[in-house]
Amino acid sequence: MSIILLKNIGLNYVTKPILTDISMQISKGEKYALIGNNRSGKSSLMKIISGILEPDAGEVVHTRGSRTIYIEQEIDIKSLELTGTEYIRLKNESIFALMSRYQIAPDQQSFDQLTVLEGHNFDSRLANLLKLFSIPNINAQMKNNSGGINKKIQLIAAFIFNSDLVLLDEPTNHLDMEGIEELEKLLNSNSGAIMIVSHDRLFLDNVTNHFLEIWDKRIYVHKGKYDDFLDAKSRRLENEASEAWKLNQYIKRELKWVNAGVKARAVKDKGRLQRFDEIAHQDKALTETNVDLLLPTPLHLGTRILDFENVNILNSDIEGGDKILLGPMTFKFEKDTKVGIVGPNGSYKSTLIKAILGELPDIFRTTGTIKSGINTKYLYLDQNKSQLKEELTVFDYISEGKEQVMLGEAQSMSTYKYLDNWLFFKDQHRTQVKYLSGGEKSKLLLAKKLLQSTNFLILDEPTNDLDLDTIMLLESNLRDYEAPMIIISHDRAFLNHICNVIISTNDIKPIISYGNYDNYHTKYHRSKVVIEDYTNLTTPKNISKKDLRKDKAELRELEKKIDQLELTLKKIETDLIDPEIYSDFKKVNELVTKKERLSVRLDEYYVELLG
Repeated sequence: MSIILLKNIGLNYVTKPILTDISMQISKGEKYALIGNNRSGKSSLMKIISGILEPDAGEVVHTRGSRTIYIEQEIDIKSLELTGTEYIRLKNESIFALMSRYQIAPDQQSFDQLTVLEGHNFDSRLANLLKLFSIPNINAQMKNNSGGINKKIQLIAAFIFNSDLVLLDEPTNHLDMEGIEELEKLLNSNSGAIMIVSHDRLFLDNVTNHFLEIWDKRIYVHKGKYDDFLDAKSRRLENEASEAWKLNQYIKRELKWVNAGVKARAVKDKGRLQRFDEIAHQDKALTETNVDLLLPTPLHLGTRILDFENVNILNSDIEGGDKILLGPMTFKFEKDTKVGIVGPNGSYKSTLIKAILGELPDIFRTTGTIKSGINTKYLYLDQNKSQLKEELTVFDYISEGKEQVMLGEAQSMSTYKYLDNWLFFKDQHRTQVKYLSGGEKSKLLLAKKLLQSTNFLILDEPTNDLDLDTIMLLESNLRDYEAPMIIISHDRAFLNHICNVIISTNDIKPIISYGNYDNYHTKYHRSKVVIEDYTNLTTPKNISKKDLRKDKAELRELEKKIDQLELTLKKIETDLIDPEIYSDFKKVNELVTKKERLSVRLDEYYVELLG
């Protein structure tokens, strides 16, 4: 059943077309992902659907009596002066007016309308949503809240009443992973239609069943999940003679990764470390022949790279003595170590980076030792857009007006080619920076900073504001980059593609997990739920406390076996990377056979862990 019908929608910016001949229907209960490059018109299309923006051509037909609510990407400045309660009322003004009229003069029509909207249950729904999102004070002024709290209040405003269609523009911005998972539960339990703009692939795959892509001013509708969209887009680009053909290489690589992940989940693997090795071999020819260079060759590393020895981070600005914020932690970086740091907002992830760089504010101090190698050269990208020079053109900002850019100390490349590689096409090369979108500015800043010589990358939320095409391009290069790195990110798919170690700051003592994010989530999030289920639910009468303790002990023992086995597999993979080992084929065959045998055992352990 159609809720909204778009007929030949067109939109122009001055005289330049943004959207052309957009026709589609939005159906009851369906979940849509709306994707496209930065400035492709995604937010504009949502505003047209919601009625905020009038199209220059075409027609939007709403089913009589249907309700649509639009939640913008960022809260406007005036709304920041409101409390959370006032913001919720503002976004649902007509329903609150209906509730007030009904209280004064009840009638059957108003009663029926409020029943459909769940308006009669407002207090209980609000209480449940406040609990779900852990809002500390809904009556605080929004200007005094964190970005994450305000995003959650926006989401409460969207779902406090029933709607036929909810339009969400970047709903995961400012949310940590726990908040994203809470939002996924909410969206999956909602019976209305939803349309979402987001760059978070795993989030979209978990909550949507249609992918709508704005490409070259038109819209392409793909029914299904993320892999269905990738497959359809790859086939479409093969038939297009345009600059976009090279993007197809990244899409094909992404599709291989997604399909490999689906096969792995069939045996409940959830992303063990060896998947990186397997897929890297699948993609080797593609990587070497088709993927354009974005990063300079890393500088030579010494024997020591970065070592943590019993490190604690403390707040020394507290009455009564120091307070441990994070630690203790012991960890040694190798040349191929790619660490993803995860944790809720405010869990000192960036503080840990500052400790590595020796830039801790005075109120913090460390105990233990952080030792950097004499050859280790850090490159820290913190996404501070204030460093951009708004009056320069894209070309001049990247190369200072020169025809060639230097990648590191020894490599050079045409400035035009470098910009093309970063998906800045010809019509943008001479555009002033101030006219770029927020995502394009983030991409330009990355492109500029990653020209520098380094051998250790530290990236703080590098995917913020980037479109999916740029994210795929960036992660493809980072995965092949032969140097250690640290990435702080809430983008689970991005971490899965790149990282082989996850450090979680969920608790004061960090968790160090070998493998990608799925592997960490399986071991520590899923097993935690199992333990909490035993302790929080009513214990069946036929399970004694002694048996319960035994179950917990067996679970911990199984986790230890998994950790030990992963360490052994990591050592084997490190040995197989060494070129010198291939002079002894007998030794190579022994290691490969051992790796295959241990991989099967690891699968069995995971099946046992997940039940």
